[in-house]
Amino acid sequence: KTVFHNAAFDLARLKDNFGISLWEHVGEVEDTILIHHLLYSEFPHNLEFLQSIYSKHPKVKHLGVGSNDYLVGDIIGTAESFEAMSIELESDPASQKLYQGLKQLLLITVDFMHNGVSVNQDFVEECLDWIPQQMQAAKNIAEAYCGFPVSLESGPQMRILLDTLEDIFSTAKRLTGSAIKKE
Repeated sequence: KTVFHNAAFDLARLKDNFGISLWEHVGEVEDTILIHHLLYSEFPHNLEFLQSIYSKHPKVKHLGVGSNDYLVGDIIGTAESFEAMSIELESDPASQKLYQGLKQLLLITVDFMHNGVSVNQDFVEECLDWIPQQMQAAKNIAEAYCGFPVSLESGPQMRILLDTLEDIFSTAKRLTGSAIKKE
């Protein structure tokens, strides 16, 4: 098992610079940045932030890139962060399942970083017209319902509107017989 902080980037550099491929040389990959994104999407995901939370050792970033203490500090900080977040991930089965699936995509991600991504240009152009039309229609419906302008892009505003204007979730449960989540 090899633990990285931002495995997709590091694996792409290993492939470009040394010809090291993911499955042949590295084995099972773990990624602290990916775990932290899943567990705490609202916080920064850089290694210095993770070390400030999970590492038992003082910061070494002030020593400068290239010094042995700096490099060892990154290795220890990554390992300590991984160990602590692995415990947290075990207590969140949904995130753990998603993490396992996302790890499967690392090889594809590395290939995309190396070779680029193919895009269906016709589909993208259709969506560029269709998506704004659908967003405007949804905005018109929301504003007609509320009786005043709203910002559908504002999660906090929409939660307040849905919670205070009408208990839409109870109504949906009553009408459909099933509960829906506020998220």
